[in-house]
Amino acid sequence: FEFGCNDGVLLDELKKRGISCVGIDASDNMANLARRKGHEVHTGFLTKEFVKELAISNSFDLVTCSNVFAHIDDLGSTIDAVRELLVPGGLFSVEVHDGDLLISQRQFDTIYHEHLTYFTSETLSDLLARYGFEEVTTVKTPMHGGGLRMVVRYTGRESASFRPGGSVVRDFISSELTRCEEDLRSLYEEHGSLYGYGAAGRSQMFLNFTKATEYFSCVFDDSPFRQGRYIAGSDLPIQAYNGEEGDCLVILAWNYAGDISDRVSSKFKRIVTLLPSMTDWK
Repeated sequence: FEFGCNDGVLLDELKKRGISCVGIDASDNMANLARRKGHEVHTGFLTKEFVKELAISNSFDLVTCSNVFAHIDDLGSTIDAVRELLVPGGLFSVEVHDGDLLISQRQFDTIYHEHLTYFTSETLSDLLARYGFEEVTTVKTPMHGGGLRMVVRYTGRESASFRPGGSVVRDFISSELTRCEEDLRSLYEEHGSLYGYGAAGRSQMFLNFTKATEYFSCVFDDSPFRQGRYIAGSDLPIQAYNGEEGDCLVILAWNYAGDISDRVSSKFKRIVTLLPSMTDWK
């Protein structure tokens, strides 16, 4: 069972392997895309009431979610629903943004209103232990600038241990913002109007935090759901990349910088990322 299944990209792979799976997503648009692929996907939020209404208690060997915890205001209720879904000894696989990397790499563009919580491997393990889960394995993933994928087994033995995390904002955001503002100003003075690539949430936050939209002529993005729209709070357009050329491209989706720079390197004289540090890709 996957909650926050989006358009079914993980369910696709599970189905190919002959695994019976069910999903739920809060967005009916995304859930419909998954249903069109033939998946059993519900629209809504994972709650104990939902599980009992569908009579699927103790029905799944594995429950999984990816980058969903940060958006949930009542994690305890959601974890209770996960326990309700699992068979005895079942596994829960959860991926979150790596809080240690967020701090060490000063990823201020990841901090915004839709992200309510951040975890390190220690704080995530502690949280799940309080609900009777025992850690099986944890791996670091490259997704979204660095993630943690933790697999835990439900034992029912609840632990009261807790290691609180610290503040991730005040320690670094001011100095890092100043550095990025100065770098962008220098790029603009050297190259003139800049191009951006990537208009996801972190890019929107970066441009608004640095107040740098006036330095850009447009932002390219590969998603048709973003193309034809604008960077939040500005008149900076988002458009598909169709081979445009220019002096300087700033890759705002820096966690995909390698792939993007490979695709467009022949079209721009200079390609840079600003986070986690100023880096030239050409």
